[in-house]
Amino acid sequence: MSKFHSVFSGPKFSIILASALLFTFTSCERQNRSFAGKSKDVGEEVKYDVLASVSKAPAKNAGVESVLPKGPGGGAIDGQALFIKNCSACHQATGLGLPGVFPPLAKSPYVTSDKLERMASIMIYGLAGPISVLGTTYTSVMAPLGTLPNEELAAIATYVRSSFGNTSGPVEPGVFQASRDKFGSRGPFNINELGAEE
Repeated sequence: MSKFHSVFSGPKFSIILASALLFTFTSCERQNRSFAGKSKDVGEEVKYDVLASVSKAPAKNAGVESVLPKGPGGGAIDGQALFIKNCSACHQATGLGLPGVFPPLAKSPYVTSDKLERMASIMIYGLAGPISVLGTTYTSVMAPLGTLPNEELAAIATYVRSSFGNTSGPVEPGVFQASRDKFGSRGPFNINELGAEE
């Protein structure tokens, strides 16, 4: 008889399996839940629980929510979710970037300064060529985000400017439209075209 067969057959394994199943059933019963997180009351159809921990509230300064860009329905656009989806692969969810590869957004003068047209232009058209951020030179290409609507770009910029230790103010969608109007259709910028930080 193989070692595998002897481990998974016999009285010890049967007792362990029965104990595990009993624990699972009693645990679900104590919580008035069946499997897969369903809650069930006698005479009612099965309903799924909504996790209270799931929140769309941006993780940023509490006072910023009132000035977040609004979507077509009037609700605030979730800049954090858009940042995670579009920017975090390079700049990381922490905003610290990857040393020597992708620049940080945390404490970056390109993010925190009042030169909003520069930030908007970089986000819309992308950036190529070397850029020095906080004393380190980066040569990676930043992909353009210009296919996103102005409201979403503004929500990302507002999130970045108020996160990762940054405390700068919000960015309005009009800043992005002004950049589109000024530069039209073009390729990525070189930072010298927009003004490098000293």
